[in-house]
Amino acid sequence: MDFESDNIDPYEILGVPFGASIEVCKATYKSLSKIYHPDVFVGEKSYAAKRMAELNAAFEFLDNPGRKKKWDGAGQKAKQKAQSQEYDPDNDSEEFSKASNALRENWDFACKFHPELVQLYNDLRQLNSQTAFLFMAVIVEEKLYSKAPQLAEHLEDQFLISKFGKDPDLKKIAKYAVLNKEKKFAQDLNRALKVLGESSKYQILQKLLLEYPDIGYHVLKAAGLDRLIPDNNPLKENERARRTARHRKAQENNYKKSWKENDLVWDPKSKKIKRQRNWKIKEGAISVWHCILFLLVFSFLGILIIFALS
Repeated sequence: MDFESDNIDPYEILGVPFGASIEVCKATYKSLSKIYHPDVFVGEKSYAAKRMAELNAAFEFLDNPGRKKKWDGAGQKAKQKAQSQEYDPDNDSEEFSKASNALRENWDFACKFHPELVQLYNDLRQLNSQTAFLFMAVIVEEKLYSKAPQLAEHLEDQFLISKFGKDPDLKKIAKYAVLNKEKKFAQDLNRALKVLGESSKYQILQKLLLEYPDIGYHVLKAAGLDRLIPDNNPLKENERARRTARHRKAQENNYKKSWKENDLVWDPKSKKIKRQRNWKIKEGAISVWHCILFLLVFSFLGILIIFALS
């Protein structure tokens, strides 16, 4: 199989993102080879042999560092890039599903010793089932258990780049939309980027915000792009109203506290703030008044006794 002359992409044959590391390519090749082995494959043997030949050729080509570097440097062909960039959340690979089942026994055993793998896998599966399979394959086939978090982060980033580009804001927006099951929004973002490119980022986001005011508000907030949300967005108006109400409430509480401390009241007749007459003895002055009262009482009693004795 002549990849350079026949315009065939070895990454596409393996089902991995363009430019994937040799570890990912190797693990995927090993996993897929297991399901096409003549002793286990159920179906047309000629198809299994043909598919196995394709996998062998693709991996042999990429396993050569020089050829892989040259192929990656040349960049992805336009037609292949358009196909691989298309985001279809409902298009699960049956081939990868079978390969996952072939890895399941070793995977479950490994998870008993590395329980953190379960959460990493589930997080990736929420994003993309094919990416989750690649994670499982590399972990099991290459035994990279200690590097699982870094691998999961790398595969997630590769997936987002392949479908939504390299821009950090666009990746955040896409991830938020996918994880929150906003498929239509994610697909429209994907299509707009395929046609217009990342240079039209702000025009794309403004258009999507008009078509999806609710999810658009939340994704832009998550990406820290609040400035792009128009003032007439319903959710932004509600948030502004709530913020104003909280501010007004805080001011009222401060006024009440200040009035109480300074014995102020609102006089509805004069419609003015007045200081109320407070005849109560304030704390700290109680003991002084008591002393004066006692002195007066005892003085009076002393005078009465003197008069009585005289």
